[in-house]
Formats: sequence, C-alpha cells, structure tokens
Amino acid sequence: MVNKERICVVGNEKLRPNEIPSISVYGENLPEAWENAVLATWEFGVHIPTEYDQPEDQESRDATMMITITSPLAEPRIHKYFPDRLGGLGNLYTRGCCWYS
Repeated sequence: MVNKERICVVGNEKLRPNEIPSISVYGENLPEAWENAVLATWEFGVHIPTEYDQPEDQESRDATMMITITSPLAEPRIHKYFPDRLGGLGNLYTRGCCWYS
C-alpha cells in the first residue's frame, strides 16, 4: 500500500492522456524511498507499452521520479526485494544486515 503522506504527484489532475507525471517521494532510508518510488510509479504512473511486455502482460508504468532520502547512510541500504543486478553485490551486503520490511 502506498504511503500517501510520503508521495506528491505534481499536476496529476491536469495531465492529458499519455503525458508522463512528475512524482516526488520521500523516505527515511534508501529501501523505504525505493519502495515508495516503485509503488507510486505503479499507482500514479502513465500506462505505456514497452518492447519487453508480452501480450498477456499488463502495460508498464512510466513517471518522472524525484526521490528525497532523509538519512541516506542509514541501514539497511538495500531493500529485501531489490532485483539484484549487481553481480551478487546485494547478496554479499545483505548477509550481515537485517531487512527493511
């Protein structure tokens, strides 16, 4: 569920069809801000087909995202559901870290 107190959608009511919204999200640490950004994009982003979508898939979402993190060096620094495309770096980091939930 999106934390509405941590999200601001700029000019959403004035957007024309297929215009990309500007969304601003806030979080105490990186994982919280990342999660807020993903959820806000899914809820408020414009529906747009991409080359990666399969015919049975829902359309992707797109938005211009501004993220503010109040304590960027606070632990944890990686969300437990972050898709690890860092060559295993996420696994190395998270072994000794408790997860953000």
